[in-house]
Amino acid sequence: MTPPRSKDTIVTTSRDSSTTTPLWDLLPVRLSPAGRRSFRALKAHGAGLQAVARMLTDDPELAARLVVRAILTGSTTGPDPDLRELSAFLVSQWISDVAVHGWSAPGIGHATTAPVLQEVHRLPGDQRALLALCKFGAHTYREAAAVLNIQAGAAAALLGEAMRALVTPLPADDSVSVTS
Repeated sequence: MTPPRSKDTIVTTSRDSSTTTPLWDLLPVRLSPAGRRSFRALKAHGAGLQAVARMLTDDPELAARLVVRAILTGSTTGPDPDLRELSAFLVSQWISDVAVHGWSAPGIGHATTAPVLQEVHRLPGDQRALLALCKFGAHTYREAAAVLNIQAGAAAALLGEAMRALVTPLPADDSVSVTS
């Protein structure tokens, strides 16, 4: 019989048995204050940051590295960072990686990428970054513009272009009628 689980546990399975281990038992005995902030940030914002990272790249490993770097960077700057701060770090790091490594666009159609993300990955990088910050990073378009160092009007225009590019036209179907 498996012991009851809380949200702070992880299940590990081996050939012989399955055990439930509290997450705290997997951590070093003493965490520094920055380590505790990092752990809390990952627990609170990991899913949102992963969504931001996956909007930027179709490489799951790169997305995970971006999340870890954002949490480590954000957790050393003071009190517990919020999703807005962490997603800004993540996007800034992605932009600097693009500048250093010359990644003009990610590979399209990674085997594990959902079809909607494949469409997002076809967008230019600035549009992907704006969508990621506004949809998953808790930013307004004006805040996202500040992170990307562009004018708010330009950010609004880029978001509009991105949304229009992602719109899939409905198939023509004569059986659908609109009545008032």
